[in-house]
Amino acid sequence: MSAAVLRLGSSLDLATVLQEAADSARTLAGARYSLIVTVDEAGEARDFFTSGLDADEHRELAEWPDGPRLFAYLRDLPGPLRLDDLSGYIRSLGFSDELVRTQSMHGTPMRHRGEQVGNFFLGGKEDAPDFTDADDEMLELFASQAAAIVNARAHQQERRARADLEALIETTPVGVMVVDAGTGLPVSSNREAFRLIKPLREPDRTDEALPEVVIADDHKGLKAAVTRILSATTQRCRVHFMRNLLAHAGRQGRRVVSAFAQEDAEAASAQWRLVADQLRPKAPKLAIFMDDAEHDVLAYMTFPREHRQKLHSNPIERLHAEIKRRTNVVGIFPNEGAITRLVGAILLEQNDEWAVARRYMTLKSIAPVSDNLTVKLPAVAA
Repeated sequence: MSAAVLRLGSSLDLATVLQEAADSARTLAGARYSLIVTVDEAGEARDFFTSGLDADEHRELAEWPDGPRLFAYLRDLPGPLRLDDLSGYIRSLGFSDELVRTQSMHGTPMRHRGEQVGNFFLGGKEDAPDFTDADDEMLELFASQAAAIVNARAHQQERRARADLEALIETTPVGVMVVDAGTGLPVSSNREAFRLIKPLREPDRTDEALPEVVIADDHKGLKAAVTRILSATTQRCRVHFMRNLLAHAGRQGRRVVSAFAQEDAEAASAQWRLVADQLRPKAPKLAIFMDDAEHDVLAYMTFPREHRQKLHSNPIERLHAEIKRRTNVVGIFPNEGAITRLVGAILLEQNDEWAVARRYMTLKSIAPVSDNLTVKLPAVAA
C-alpha cells in the first residue's frame, strides 16, 4: 500500500494520478469497482474516474439521468458510508437502481484541510460479502492523499492563471487595475493605470478636485474601487439597468420610467419607492431588485439638471456601437494598420463632433458645481 501511495505523487498529470488512485484502491481492497468524483467550487461534479468498468459501462454511468442527483446526496454525507444493500438504499431515496452491479458499497469524502474536493467509492467485495474496518482505513488514506494532490494541482493552476493575468495586464496598452471585490483595494495594476490614478491621489489634492461621479455597470468590485480609490459616487448606467429590469418584469418595468421624469432627487426617490411598493404584491423579486438599485440608478439626480442627460448612462456606449457598426461593414481587415486607420478616423471624427457640436458639458453649465468660481477659456497667444 505504501508503494501505491507513493506512486500517486510521482505524476504531474492530475487525471493520471486519480486514475492510479482508483486502480490501486480497487486492487488493495479486493473490490470489483472503484469510482472517484471531483467537485468544482460550487460542489457540482466535475470529473469522474472509474476502475473495473469497461468503456460502455463507464459511458452508461456518465449518462445515467439519476446520477447527478444521487451524487449530490452522497456528496453531502458527513462521513464514510458502508452499505450491504446498495439497491435497497438507492430505491429508498427515490432513485432507479438499474445500473447497480453490486450490493456492497463503501464511500468516503475526499477532504483537504476541511474543504471537500470530491468523493471516493468502492463497490463489490471480491472475497467477502462486506467491506471491513481495514478497508475503511485504506480508503480514507487513499482519499486523503488524492484530495491533497487535487488541492495542490488546483493551487498550481490558480497561480499559473494569476501569473498569466499579470502578464496580460502589464502588456496591455490601456490602464488596467485589478481590485479586491470585497474591499475595493488594488491587487494589481499596470503602469498606464498607475499614471492615470497617481495624480488623483496626490497628498495636496483636495477631495473637490477628485471625480464626483463614475458611470459604470452594476459590479460590486468596481463600485468598491470607485469609492475606495476615487472617493466618488457610482452612477449605474440607466440603459443597462432598464434592460435588466425589462428582462425581469417585461412591460411592468416600464413604470419605473416615471421616476426619471421628476424635478429633483427627492421627488425621483419618492416616485421610485411608490412604483416599487405597487409592484411588491405581485412581483416581490422585482420590488427587491428596485430597492437594491435605487441609490445607484438615481445618483445622477443630485447633480444640476443641465448635467443629468450626460450622467445617467455611459456615453462611451454610443461610441462603441459606432465603431462596431463601421467595422462590421468591412468584416475582415487585411492587417492591423487597416484597423488603426478606420478606427482612428472614427475616433477623430467623434472627438471633433463632441468638442464643438455636441460638447459634453459647456463652461456655463459646469460653473455652478466648480470649485473655481472663475471659469473661462485660456487666452490665445498672439
